[in-house]
Amino acid sequence: MTEFSPGNAARDLIGACPDPLVQLDADQNVLYANDAFAQAFGGTSLSWRGQRFVIGGTQAFSQLAPGKWAELDCRYERPGGPCWYSWRLGVHVSSSGDATFLAIGRDITGRKRLEESLRESRLCAEEAVKAKSLFLATMSHEIRTPMNGIIGMAGLLHDTELTPEQHTYCDAVHASGTILLDLINDILDYSKIEAGKLELEESDFDLTITVQRITELLAPRAYDKGIEIASVIEPETPILLHGDEARLRQIILNLATNAVKFTARGGVLIHVSSREHASNAEQVTLRIDVQDTGIGISEEMQDKVFDEFSQADQSPSSQYGGTGLGLAICKKIIEAMGGAIGVDSVCGEGSAFWVELVVGLQKTQRSPARADNLFGLKFLIVSPSPIVRRAVNASLAGPGAEITCARTYDEALLALEGHGAHPFTTLICDNALPQDGAARLIDYVGRVDAEVPLKSIVLLPPQERKHLDDLLDKGFDAYLIKPLRQGSLLARVLAAHGLEVEALPSAQDSEAAERERAALSAWPGARPLRVLLAEDNQINVILTTALVRKAGHHIDAVGSGRDAVEALDGVPYDVVLMDMRMPELDGLEATRAIRARSDEKSSVPIIGLTANAMEEDRRLCLDAGMDDFLTKPVEALDLMRAMNRWTNTAPIAKVS
Repeated sequence: MTEFSPGNAARDLIGACPDPLVQLDADQNVLYANDAFAQAFGGTSLSWRGQRFVIGGTQAFSQLAPGKWAELDCRYERPGGPCWYSWRLGVHVSSSGDATFLAIGRDITGRKRLEESLRESRLCAEEAVKAKSLFLATMSHEIRTPMNGIIGMAGLLHDTELTPEQHTYCDAVHASGTILLDLINDILDYSKIEAGKLELEESDFDLTITVQRITELLAPRAYDKGIEIASVIEPETPILLHGDEARLRQIILNLATNAVKFTARGGVLIHVSSREHASNAEQVTLRIDVQDTGIGISEEMQDKVFDEFSQADQSPSSQYGGTGLGLAICKKIIEAMGGAIGVDSVCGEGSAFWVELVVGLQKTQRSPARADNLFGLKFLIVSPSPIVRRAVNASLAGPGAEITCARTYDEALLALEGHGAHPFTTLICDNALPQDGAARLIDYVGRVDAEVPLKSIVLLPPQERKHLDDLLDKGFDAYLIKPLRQGSLLARVLAAHGLEVEALPSAQDSEAAERERAALSAWPGARPLRVLLAEDNQINVILTTALVRKAGHHIDAVGSGRDAVEALDGVPYDVVLMDMRMPELDGLEATRAIRARSDEKSSVPIIGLTANAMEEDRRLCLDAGMDDFLTKPVEALDLMRAMNRWTNTAPIAKVS
């Protein structure tokens, strides 16, 4: 084997090299080592000759070719502790075919220790995230289980014969439970986002139905506060969309809920418009504005309102409460969807939160219900609320329609008297006019001798239905319940004038949902079902049993997964309601055991009922063989829908 024999100048240069340099034979025995090598690994450069020094395995050496260099990181034990060196390795083959290897090293111990520290920190962080997720999932389950009993039992109690005072107490219990549940959901959402587990789903949906349902959901809360709430979708906005409808609903609902919460006078308007997406004809850019006439937000707080645990009103006397997570969650969801959110506000005058999102379009498209056949109709809209006036105006605005708005009874009289030669054809009057203004106005209209009868529609909130008969007796031709649906308003106006009413799918779909809700609450259905409930919590057993029996079905309850598997041996159940966590055999194992049966009972529909609200839990249930998954607290309507879906039964109750 040839020993490394440089000339004097080269020897001096190599000896002065600050990095360790070593020449090895094929067996990794040292032929030459410089002084830096000896300083790094002990001894002297001469004492190392003939000693074995390993740099990587023999495979690394065998793969080297002349003119090629390899890099290897190696760990060595030294008296002061372990060290790391990065070697640059080359080979020289003599004319006789002997190979010698030259390695130049660099101490990378500091870098390796930093990498190890970062790796340990990352592992600790990952473990912390897992621990937090596990803690939140566990706490969610433990809190949701009693919440299921509180909210569910309050609902059952509400349907019994109670005094007005007892009804008030029962409603307070239900409302408090719902607020607590919303808080739990916010915390879970925030934890999912922080853990990077926010998942976006895509499906077809109707924007009109989404916005209508949010408006109608918040209407009772708004009317209880004496404020208005309305929604408007501009006519040019496509409504058959493809995207994450659940997250879009969450965003709008959160913004609108905040608007109602911070508004004591006036109202809230959800306004939706759109513009074409610049680079993709299969997408549209939605603009959602949630405007209120509430307390407003200072310029200083506008920069912080989207931060975690931040509130617009941070004064010690704040009456609004809340965690300050809602807007932070909205912002993170919107950013995950590639959109933007912002706010424009003036203290004491209200706020306007805006959202812009790119959403996919369905191949078949439809615009919102629009007023294309109102030529020749002249409308007088009378309401003290700018929210209502704007909503009605936007719903009727279109080619051929002439619209005049009035805020008060006196303004309405002036408008009616000023259009004597060209009278209005339609009066849309809000029953919220003070001093019985709507009744006085229709009385005036009835005393006016007009060649063309004025058609009149009165608007009123649900809690004023008791005044309907009186208002219709006074002369109103029709009524609409607030919050208004654009499609329903157009249909009522057209019908009043004997004009053709075009199909308004969104309104019809929403009315079908109302019919379904009424039918489900007035079961029996097509046939009574035999239901098996596997649940170990006695309160949940009482609640679920009451809901199922109220719907006209027979139900048996068992307290463990093992009992559920055995119960199928004796009774041909139509559906199984399976809790996820149970003693002896949990719901997942019980489901697998049922699906493993060799008889026809292996295919019995199984609906998972669990207080675990994480996406992983839903997947676990479905992967185990369950057909459906409901999160506690379980709504009666959701339970009935799921049972209908998997047993092919439908309610037959007639709903007028």
